Amino acid sequence: MSGIILHYNQDRAYGFILDDETKRQYFFHVSDCNFLPATAQRVNFEIGQGRKGVAAVNVTQAVTK
Repeated sequence: MSGIILHYNQDRAYGFILDDETKRQYFFHVSDCNFLPATAQRVNFEIGQGRKGVAAVNVTQAVTK
């Protein structure tokens, strides 16, 4: 799946991703990223089970052309 980081709180190490296709928002934690996230970054991700429910996992930076 692909989307954009709507909000990232560096102090609390979490944020929300807006899915491009469904327009649904998914919570993510920095521990599920392989980079330092920032608001408005394009990302790829999978949907998985977080500590409190459905969340974005395996979040990676999207390759831009």
